[in-house]
Amino acid sequence: MEPLFSIIIPTYQRSNKLKKTLSSVLAQSFTNYEILVMDDGSTDNTREIVSSFNDSRINYNWQQNTGGPAKPRNDGIKIAKGDWIAFLDDDDEWTKDKLSEISKKINDEIDFIYHDYTSITSNTNLKENKSELVKSNILKSPKFFDLLLNGNNIGISTVVVRKKILLKVGGFNENVKMAPCADYNTWLKIARITEKFFYAPKNLGFYNIDDHNMSNQDMTVSKRLAVEEFLHNITNKQREYLDAKFNYLSGSFNYKKKNFEKSINHFLISLKNGSLIIKLKSLIRVFQVLILKILL
Repeated sequence: MEPLFSIIIPTYQRSNKLKKTLSSVLAQSFTNYEILVMDDGSTDNTREIVSSFNDSRINYNWQQNTGGPAKPRNDGIKIAKGDWIAFLDDDDEWTKDKLSEISKKINDEIDFIYHDYTSITSNTNLKENKSELVKSNILKSPKFFDLLLNGNNIGISTVVVRKKILLKVGGFNENVKMAPCADYNTWLKIARITEKFFYAPKNLGFYNIDDHNMSNQDMTVSKRLAVEEFLHNITNKQREYLDAKFNYLSGSFNYKKKNFEKSINHFLISLKNGSLIIKLKSLIRVFQVLILKILL
């Protein structure tokens, strides 16, 4: 029996991009799905764009703005008819064989499926778009500790997961400060209750990054919030290791923004407790900052 996929697309003021996103779903070779467009208070022509498709599989739901995609996703999970939830952001796209390939992987031994994707970066400083294949990886057991200590490289628009699992963990944390990493927090909660993760090493989607993406910011605050409730599960040394990684990320962000004083402070902290690789990277960055400060 074919699975029914419930595709949840949270959206806000993205009518110009949502059309391509919906088109990529309607082009799927696998057709047993419903689309839940969860509009978080858009005031543009999002409703008209969705209506223009005139497809009975599309369900449009508008609500007052909540400040992030977590609440729309949670509301979508609650009304979903399918046993499997597929997430797709409103500026991302799928290859036409995405659902067909995923449907072939589904069995009783799998609760969570994810895959590779192409990252497409475009911003005002680039003359042309930059494309890059982003490969995920097989999580080592126990999956929870692999995710917690090594970080999240599972793109939300690649994930297909059982609805009952999402309901069991309470869906996504709706704290707006955690918004860019609420998916990471949810994957960690899922990894606490099941080891049935499946990685499909296939490029089945496109993740678009521009100046307005939530991920195009200092992610340290949201990442710290995402892992905070799980820190009691690891040793003090492992906490220091995580802290060093977060400081390196924050240092790198401030380095790009030319906030050199902040960046060097973060790199010095990561130099103290980081892994050998983090220490080497941090040392190189410290020298780069010092040289730039002299030149400028």
